[in-house]
Amino acid sequence: MKILFITRKHPPSVGGMQRLSYQLITHLRSRVDVRVIKWGGNQWALPFFFLYALVKASYICVQGVDLVHIGDPVLSSIGWTLKRLFHVSVIVTAHGSDITFPLGIYQWLIPRCLRTFDRVVCISHFTYRACVERGIPAQKCTLISPGVTVPPVLPERDAARQQLERALGCDLHDEIVLLTVGRLVPRKGVAWFLETVFPRLVACHLPVRYVVVGTGSDLERVRSLTMAGSGALQKRVHLLGYLPELQLRTVYAAADVFVMPNLPVSGDVEGFGLVALEAAAHALPVVAAALQGIQDAVVLERTGYLLPAGDAERWEAAIADLVADPRHLETLRASARATVQAGFTWEHMAAAYEDLFRQVLEKTTQ
Repeated sequence: MKILFITRKHPPSVGGMQRLSYQLITHLRSRVDVRVIKWGGNQWALPFFFLYALVKASYICVQGVDLVHIGDPVLSSIGWTLKRLFHVSVIVTAHGSDITFPLGIYQWLIPRCLRTFDRVVCISHFTYRACVERGIPAQKCTLISPGVTVPPVLPERDAARQQLERALGCDLHDEIVLLTVGRLVPRKGVAWFLETVFPRLVACHLPVRYVVVGTGSDLERVRSLTMAGSGALQKRVHLLGYLPELQLRTVYAAADVFVMPNLPVSGDVEGFGLVALEAAAHALPVVAAALQGIQDAVVLERTGYLLPAGDAERWEAAIADLVADPRHLETLRASARATVQAGFTWEHMAAAYEDLFRQVLEKTTQ
C-alpha cells in the first residue's frame, strides 16, 4: 500500500497539528509505503507550498500511489485536484479551526472539496459535528483521536519536586502545584483563571501555587494580572515560559493537578486538547473546561474532570475538593496514566488510520 502524505503543519514548526502529522507519518512508515510532501516553516509561504506540493504530488501520482492523505482542510484544493486528475483515493484529517474558520469564501469552498473525498477523519466529536453541519455526509466522517507518547518511566516525584523548588526558588513542602501548559492565547483561559479563580483559592487559605508553561499573545496580560495581584498572589504564580521536553516532564511529575481553563472565543476553537492527554500520560489528573474537543481528551473520573467554562464558583469548589483528598489524587494519578496507555497512544492512532486506509482501498476496488 503506497500512501502520499501532504502536510503544511510539520516540524520544525511547533503545535498540536505538527505533532500529529509527524507522529502519524513516523508510526505508519513501518506499516505502509510512505511518501511525504511537507512544510514546516512560516505559513506566509503557503501559496508557494501549494504550487510546489501540487506539482510534486502530480509527479508521484503518475509514478503510482494508492491513496493521498491531506493533512488538513486548508490543503483540500490539492486533494480535489489530484482526485480529479488521477482518480486516486483521498482522505483528509479535520482538526477544528480548519473547519470552522469564519470566512465566507472559505466556508463556501472547503466543504465542497471535502464532500468529494473518500473520507474525512475527525479528531473529536466536536470536529465531527462541525463537518456534518457543513454538509459533509456523516458516512464519510470517521472519528480517530490523536495520541500521545507515554513515557515508559516517569521521573521520580520527590526528585522532580526538588528540581521544581530550585527553579521556582521556594519550598513546596505541603504545597499543591497547579499546572497549565500551552500557548498563552485568550481561548486558553489562563488570564481568566488568574483573575477569577486562583485568588479565590488563595483567599480560602489553600496552599496552592500556579505554574504556567508557555508563551503567546496573552503573555503580557497574564504577567500584568500577576503583578497587579496582592503580594500573596504574586508569590504563588510562576510563569516559566517555554520549556524543552525534558524539563517539561519534570514539571509534570512535580505538579499535583493540571488545569485547562479554556473559554469560548469566536473563530478560535479547541479541536481536541492534546495537552490534557499529555498531562494524563505523565500521571497528572486534569481539570478542564467542558468545551469543544477538550471533552474527548478527558475521560471522566479516569483522567480527570470537566467543568463549565467560565464558571468561577464551580472551578473553585472542584479544585478545592480535589486537592483536599490526597488519596483520591493518588488514585487519579494511576488511573490517568493507565487510561492513556490503554487507548490514546500514537500506536493506537496509527493502527486506526491504517485500518481506514485499507477499508477505503478495498471499497474502491470492489
